[in-house]
Amino acid sequence: LVVPMCDRSGLVVSVQSIQDDGSKLFWPGAPSKGTSHRLNRKGSTVTVFTEGVATGLTIFAAIPEASVVCTFSAANLPLVAAEQGPRGLTVIASDNDHETEQRLGRNPGLDAARKANAATGAGIAIPKCSIGSDWNDFYCERLAELREENLFRNGRKKTERELRAIALSELRLAVMSACVFIPHQ
Repeated sequence: LVVPMCDRSGLVVSVQSIQDDGSKLFWPGAPSKGTSHRLNRKGSTVTVFTEGVATGLTIFAAIPEASVVCTFSAANLPLVAAEQGPRGLTVIASDNDHETEQRLGRNPGLDAARKANAATGAGIAIPKCSIGSDWNDFYCERLAELREENLFRNGRKKTERELRAIALSELRLAVMSACVFIPHQ
């Protein structure tokens, strides 16, 4: 997957390639500071900021009234959020780098979300994952739990489509409950 990285004016200045194994590569020598990839939705009433593109795509699928701004990294999150000057319902769908926190004593995802919150006043939605660290991981973990529960369900089993809809709706509720209204200034 090749994702355009745009500057504040919308000009493509670089790309991020996401490999089959999930590794992410930036175009060598191209700028990445302050870049983002917007998943715009006509008539959206919510703006959601994310670090990664996978998280952004999952949230875009879960919240039909949202436009999503993918910032590519924790370091970019506060910068892009502040530059965009969000208005209306806004939330930062933070990463929760709990494994990094256990190893190094700091959580880059939450630190970046808090900086973005301080710069914008946007709410922060923090995923509760056991293994992963972002909202895409939350979705995948919850879907796996629902599939497991479905195996032992008495009566009619839920379809895969129903299980996915449940996991997406739980993600939607968790992210939307952290939204903050930022008035026009």
